Amino acid sequence: MTQLEIKRPEALKAGARSILYAFLAGAFRYPEDESWAQLYSLAQGAMAHLPYTVQFPSLYPPRAEDYVHAFEVGGHYGAPCFIYEGEYGGGRLKVMEDALRFYDWFQLEPVQEDGKRERPDFLATELEFMHFLTFQEASALEANGDPRPYRLAQREFLRFHLMEFVQALASHLAGMNVPFYSAVASLARDTCSQDLRYLDNLLGVAR
Repeated sequence: MTQLEIKRPEALKAGARSILYAFLAGAFRYPEDESWAQLYSLAQGAMAHLPYTVQFPSLYPPRAEDYVHAFEVGGHYGAPCFIYEGEYGGGRLKVMEDALRFYDWFQLEPVQEDGKRERPDFLATELEFMHFLTFQEASALEANGDPRPYRLAQREFLRFHLMEFVQALASHLAGMNVPFYSAVASLARDTCSQDLRYLDNLLGVAR
């Protein structure tokens, strides 16, 4: 995660939101390295600077077997939960193309690992995009620039991609025996909901 020295109060708020999105993105990737512990610690520290309140859960490190059961093969608690937005409706191709348009506007591409490009509607990728946008907002605020383009993009991406996606994900995971992923899905749902409300107020937009 890129570091940015922040001093301005408004930039601190955007920076805290950016850290939280980075944590959530990391939490929904397959657990195979030690970066999660650092992200967890950073996210805990960022809570004091958030412009709204979310309940940050106490979590043990994610386990690979829980990820596999939750999102890939299922288990005794039922079928696996979709971790791709396009599987929840709206047309898989249409959802992916629309997400790519957001990324292309900021000259971004989904991360490629081992020569394989991840789907643009993968939850971790969408959360990483919000991390990028909030980081750019914090950078603009710290440099006394214009944060509005980044805030508008955040609001539209939340409305058209993440809001219904994380709500459906949290509902599905609540009925499965995977406490870690149930907790982070609830955190993602609450964060997106609070963030959208916060952006509406900042931008003076009524819903």
